[in-house]
Amino acid sequence: MEKFGWSIVVVSIFLFSALLVGISNEKSVESLRCSSDIFLSEYVAYVYTSQNDTINVPIYWCPSKVGKNVSVVLYLPFFNAWVNYDKSSIRRGFRGYFKLQVPMPIMLNHSRDIKNLSLDVLIRDSNSEKNLIIPFGNWSFEISKKNPYKLVVVEHREEVFTPKIDTAFITYGLGLLNPTNTTVYIMNLSYSLSPSKVSTIAVACYNVTSISDLPWVNKIEDIPKDLMLSNGGCPILPGKRIYVLVYMKVDPSVRMLLLRPKIIYRIGNRTESMPGGTMSFIRIPEMCECNFR
Repeated sequence: MEKFGWSIVVVSIFLFSALLVGISNEKSVESLRCSSDIFLSEYVAYVYTSQNDTINVPIYWCPSKVGKNVSVVLYLPFFNAWVNYDKSSIRRGFRGYFKLQVPMPIMLNHSRDIKNLSLDVLIRDSNSEKNLIIPFGNWSFEISKKNPYKLVVVEHREEVFTPKIDTAFITYGLGLLNPTNTTVYIMNLSYSLSPSKVSTIAVACYNVTSISDLPWVNKIEDIPKDLMLSNGGCPILPGKRIYVLVYMKVDPSVRMLLLRPKIIYRIGNRTESMPGGTMSFIRIPEMCECNFR
């Protein structure tokens, strides 16, 4: 009986020690994760835009431990644009990351590709200050002519998230209103990015009333063939709207994608173009579990 009692004591001590080791390891993992600030900000991007336009680009922040008086300043040197966030304007989003918006004023008079953009970050707290330079990615800008646009973007899909790192099958969607008194034909939604990184599988048009009514397609073979964009274009009658979906494949090497496509349409005997809405696609494989007091 005495030996049995000692066995219980030994087993209990062993289990308690294992529990302590587990807690210690868990804390060390959390400490490792939270030892520095993590930013998701490096985009592959195509933007079709007019001169003097401004877009807001989301980045995602997993902070190290910070106090109640934290503030974050983001500065984009190439475009001389900045924004300041205090704690009251910072909210957790997908997988625990904080979403911050970077204003990007398009002060370009011609189309161009810009490689290796960077973003300056200043993080202030009551007793500390950190200066960081983080990657902002590779950007392709196409500047449109200053024609008045005949169509109105009434709605578009803004963000797509995934925790997966494999090849992604995603959709870009938007609604277009024709306020003119003549039928307009959508001929294409295009972008200029490496096909090995981002490629269009199909474009389809839907007569629905909201972007939330668009069908959710998980497989390429499920794309409705009868709704695909034809050579003659997709008609929008006067005063009516349609919704367009672009089905795309994104390579695993693209961790973040920003897309503002070029809408090509025909009105009468003229072919014109205009910018679509801006959508971002972000892979966030790991949870942000750091404390934020």
